[in-house]
Amino acid sequence: MGSNRCRLRESQPVTTATTIIGNLTADPKLAYTQAGAPVANGTIAVNHRWQQNGDWKESTSFVKWAAFGQLAENIAASCTKGTNVVAVGHLETDSYETKTGEKRSELQLRVQHMAVSMTWTTVTVEQRTTSQPSRRPVAITDDEEPF
Repeated sequence: MGSNRCRLRESQPVTTATTIIGNLTADPKLAYTQAGAPVANGTIAVNHRWQQNGDWKESTSFVKWAAFGQLAENIAASCTKGTNVVAVGHLETDSYETKTGEKRSELQLRVQHMAVSMTWTTVTVEQRTTSQPSRRPVAITDDEEPF
């Protein structure tokens, strides 16, 4: 009776979902790996507004994101600069080396779901079938800096 019913097995990963709501700062960048897998990325601008001592203050944070597979192609086909989106995923650190040899890392949202926010807009939904052909692969080279 006193057992740990909520205990996780070692094989069950624990992840925390992060939701970001904001505007795309540019059209999503869609590329393909050498194996032909689609990858889309970009940045979401998140506006913060609060009142302090009777005055309204504003600030903007920028969150880099990346999506993979069919989701990447759907985002690239559906969203453009300024689109207000709701993105759900998990945060991960992306480490890379610049062309000058500097090692850098940055936090990005690995998107698992993205939708257009319907707070200020309406959308038309089109169901895609998995049999629709994807675009021709374009190689991503290791000497390019991400984003």
